[in-house]
Amino acid sequence: MLIYSLILITLALSAASQILSKKFQLGVKNDISTMVGMNIVNAIFGIVYFLFLCKFNIEMNITTLVFSALYALLVINSLTIGVVALSKMSILMMSVVAMAGNVCGSVVIGRIFFDEKITANGIMAVIALLSAVIIPYIGDAELKRGRTSIPVAIWCFVSNGITGTFLKFYTENENTLHSNNLFFMTNVFCLIFCAMFAIICMCISSKNQERFSFKSLGIKGVANIGARTAISNISSIISVIVIASMPISVYTIITSALGLILNTFLAKILFAEDLKLKNYIALVLAVFSVVIGAI
Repeated sequence: MLIYSLILITLALSAASQILSKKFQLGVKNDISTMVGMNIVNAIFGIVYFLFLCKFNIEMNITTLVFSALYALLVINSLTIGVVALSKMSILMMSVVAMAGNVCGSVVIGRIFFDEKITANGIMAVIALLSAVIIPYIGDAELKRGRTSIPVAIWCFVSNGITGTFLKFYTENENTLHSNNLFFMTNVFCLIFCAMFAIICMCISSKNQERFSFKSLGIKGVANIGARTAISNISSIISVIVIASMPISVYTIITSALGLILNTFLAKILFAEDLKLKNYIALVLAVFSVVIGAI
């Protein structure tokens, strides 16, 4: 019962993050300086957060350090694609693409690396979810006219597939330390990587007489990033607890389907996105996948 309560908390946090991400995307320019500045601010907030959470007692070994460096690259990529995708597609469209990546990634990785069994119910749940992903695109006018950004959709799909399964590798490795140490060092690497990239961009812009500046973020943008950082860090901690107690494929199917349902209603209520019959058919399939996947 506790595990499913944690999953519901994760979904609520995810919804709040989606709302903040959409508001952030609507309020800033989607240029390189904004993306780099966003990641730097996110890393600073994360470092402070986990430093206090660890009570200023950070432990580290080589294995955790390597995982941290790799996870930092995934986090930077995830934060960036989250904003870029929202500028190219609706919350609902981004949700279904991200969900497809999570589902496919977790099932494939779970079977290959963790020897997780693929049951008949699991296959039916995956088929239902993938159908829920495809149906909203059928007959889509924007897709026919080529206005939907296919590269961004593929980027989002692959990114979510990789990021969604990474923590499972960490929890299964016996040489790793407590996850708080991972998250602290991940933010340190994020800050280092982004600062190095910012310095390179500043050098290039000075030679080309172009201006590389973080001013477009503004106070509201920084506050928005801080709130999303807190939500992301809390969600990561909960995710580590949950996926250590259940198969990653089952966890991803449940959270993906419920997340799609929640994001659909958020898109309708908060951002007045047009929901058609095919969207509600997708919701029914998502609910079916949750039920059949949990049996």
